[in-house]
Amino acid sequence: MGITLIVLVLLALLFIAFVLANWSAIVTPVPVSLLLLNTELPLGLVLLGCLVVAAVVFAVYAISLKTRLLVDMRRMDKELREQRLIADQAEASRIASLEAVVKTETAALGERIAALGRSLDEEEGSRFNGLYAHLGEIDDKLDRALGRAAPLA
Repeated sequence: MGITLIVLVLLALLFIAFVLANWSAIVTPVPVSLLLLNTELPLGLVLLGCLVVAAVVFAVYAISLKTRLLVDMRRMDKELREQRLIADQAEASRIASLEAVVKTETAALGERIAALGRSLDEEEGSRFNGLYAHLGEIDDKLDRALGRAAPLA
């Protein structure tokens, strides 16, 4: 924006210098036709006035365009913030539901592991009991085979 402003100021200064250098020609009255009326006016001033009016109209249009652009940008920024908030809330909701699912699944797996551990302990206990019973039978058979009396417990 800085270079544009410098160029515009230089052009304005050149235009003002041109007008001042030719001021006598600009204010010289000449016959002018205003379609319905013929009169003598300084044609340079009429054209200069038209140029100033056109510049003011252009400046007003540019300012209104810039204002509309800023209003639209603010509206879009507000909508974007609202959509971002909605998306963040949805993401937080999804994360919370995933946490609940993970906790539920973890608890279910913990219960299943505990049940398997109990089952394994029971099976191991029954196998040891069976093993002890077999060892006792073997011990009794050995005692009988060797002719020893069974020890008193």
